[in-house]
Amino acid sequence: MLFPGGFSYLVVRPRLQLLLGLGEWLAAMAGEVRRDGWPALFSLVARTLKFQSSHWYTGEEFIDLAANNVSC
Repeated sequence: MLFPGGFSYLVVRPRLQLLLGLGEWLAAMAGEVRRDGWPALFSLVARTLKFQSSHWYTGEEFIDLAANNVSC
């Protein structure tokens, strides 16, 4: 049980969290562009850091997840 549980927690779970959260982020940013128009893209970084996903708690956790997945 240790190998499949540890493998899923350390390898599968972060990637799944990132993919599901990115899907939510893309939908939210598309909604913001629809609502505010194309100038909303200029404040994308600020909007990303304020974005609350159900798969991560803060913008910093998103950056950590992304960096972790890119480096592995």
